Amino acid sequence: MAFSQLLLKSLDPTLSMVELAEVDDSKDVKSLSLFKKSDTRPTTAQTAGKNFPIIKINGFSVTQIESFIIDETGFIPTVTLHFVDSGGEFNGNTFPKKNLLMSSYIKIANQKFKPVRQDWLITSVRSMAPSKGLSDTASIGVEYVVKGELFIPRLYNNVSKSYNGLTSKETLTKVAEELKIGFAENPAATPNDAMTWINFNTSPANFIKDVTCHAFQDAYSFFTSFISKEYCLCYVNVNDQLIPRESDDTFVNYSNLEAIDTDSKTKVEELDATVFNFLTTITSSKSSPNYMTSLTIISDQGQILKNNGYKKQIYYYDYASDSEPADKFVDFFVAPNNSDGAPESQILLPVDEGLDEIGLKKWINIEYGNTHPQWNFSRVQNDMNLKEIEKIQLKVTLNGINVQVTRGSVIALVVTQRVAQQLRKEFDQENSGKTFNQSTNLNDEMPDLQLTGKYWVKAAKYYYDGDTQKYETELILSRREWLESKKITPPSV
Repeated sequence: MAFSQLLLKSLDPTLSMVELAEVDDSKDVKSLSLFKKSDTRPTTAQTAGKNFPIIKINGFSVTQIESFIIDETGFIPTVTLHFVDSGGEFNGNTFPKKNLLMSSYIKIANQKFKPVRQDWLITSVRSMAPSKGLSDTASIGVEYVVKGELFIPRLYNNVSKSYNGLTSKETLTKVAEELKIGFAENPAATPNDAMTWINFNTSPANFIKDVTCHAFQDAYSFFTSFISKEYCLCYVNVNDQLIPRESDDTFVNYSNLEAIDTDSKTKVEELDATVFNFLTTITSSKSSPNYMTSLTIISDQGQILKNNGYKKQIYYYDYASDSEPADKFVDFFVAPNNSDGAPESQILLPVDEGLDEIGLKKWINIEYGNTHPQWNFSRVQNDMNLKEIEKIQLKVTLNGINVQVTRGSVIALVVTQRVAQQLRKEFDQENSGKTFNQSTNLNDEMPDLQLTGKYWVKAAKYYYDGDTQKYETELILSRREWLESKKITPPSV
């Protein structure tokens, strides 16, 4: 089994979390029979967090949940909780005043996967009066929207510290260890940027971003970092994740993760066969956790071109150089990277008049020679290429909480379309050069070559809908090269 494009953990988190407990109502507990369940009914241990998230704020159990969203799109996971306080308890004694933490727990149906468990720093609370107006007791029926982010103690404390003779990866590993969080990277992340990294009285959060911004490996690699919902600082050589390659990365395939509960009295037989890890729209996979319930393509290409240009001209003053003062001014062009051997037709180079000429001139700083040699280049290289892969992306949704496709890793997509759809496209496109057997079943599925392929998982969101009591996973997927769109020639008049 190969894991060349997955994130591998090299350091485990050691943070202590808030105790999150529910009443033990199993028949074995020595307590009042009031709390015990009969043999035929599932216990709290079996159901807690499965049908809806377990959420507690200052000891208050949130029960009437309208929606719950875990958002892994930024540097650190954030959360949004919308609930109704039907009993009026939250408005008084349990409202967060000094204790600003919210704890959540989501059970994954099969015990082979860890639950989704976090403590959140509450950053804002907003309330709305009931749509029917306030009752005699003003706090009953009030709706609340609670927002927060993953709680990591001392992440925003100012620190002054140096890390002598280390690479960016080694430095960030040290920072993660100091914060008691884990560290994960893809195997290709082997930076060549050893120097003395100094945190000048800023927070570890800002220092992590600054180190990543100046990480350098070679002229093709570019880096990003983020903190995952599993409390790991993830350090990714994104260039390697975008390189097309054959892979035998596998995962344990269960026919229906939501239907499996190893704690239930009647166990559902597990299908433990390992298969190639992919997401698909193939109809026969509808009951599988890797089935995409929706797929949309999104583009910000024009906006990115307008704001950032296609290339940049960089200027800085190399004070440490032995050159004559007049020659110490350095300037060079930087353009986005592409995969080796990628056809020009698949590269997102704009062809409309003047767009490929849009370029920004940027003054960097004065180079004093106390950083790694590619300090200025790496800053531009990383930023430009991270923006480049945001030009065209896919947004896909999956049923349930999918823990087998994680942010920062690579996933294959097998996207299908009906033969009838393909025939209609070919009919509308000039000189397609393709013919189909007239006996072909028009309801058969065939690969959509435009969208099928490998993608980098750029971001993820996890939803709970209180109305349907269903979980859903949303992924934002990126890649660098795309098949050229066929130009449709209008019919002659």
